Amino acid sequence: MNTHHHTLTHLDALGHITTGDTVYPGVPLTEAIHEGRLATSDVTALGPAIFTRGVLLDFVTANPLAKRHPISGEDLDHLARRQGVTLKSGDALVVRADPTSEAGIAASAVRWMHHHQISVYLGDVSDLFPPPRLGPLALPLHQIGLARMGLPIVDGAHLDPLATACVDHARHTFALAMGPLPIHGATGSPVTPLALF
Repeated sequence: MNTHHHTLTHLDALGHITTGDTVYPGVPLTEAIHEGRLATSDVTALGPAIFTRGVLLDFVTANPLAKRHPISGEDLDHLARRQGVTLKSGDALVVRADPTSEAGIAASAVRWMHHHQISVYLGDVSDLFPPPRLGPLALPLHQIGLARMGLPIVDGAHLDPLATACVDHARHTFALAMGPLPIHGATGSPVTPLALF
């Protein structure tokens, strides 16, 4: 099973991306990988379940993005104010964008997540791909957020039903629950995030 396919909603393990010759939280690859699997920071390190408040920032209905727009911290601040939501420590940030825009998360947005103490990121938007430059920080959401900050990331989220529910309930906050498959050594797991209103 390719748990990291872009069409599959999946949770990345903290050891999915390397930082030089280490994985989060600074474990050398020689110790982190054993017999072709992660010996540390695998998907089971995220626990049997994640349960927290979720906040949807919806660029589709509020502020459509230009083609290949790098979503900045300023963009997130502006949209949060426009939607009347305040992010709190421990919140899950859910970002929805028109997939045809090919928008991506910029480094300043990752800094914004760190400043707001976001506990998990979910989105139908990830890093700009192909990245605008090469190097160790070409994919800031994964290379900074996941590999350096230890921010769990859910890629490939299908957010249209959530956006509809937020409109129906006239709010962009909800309880978020999900749990990875308990596969020891895995770099990721399919997940089915649930929003509870």
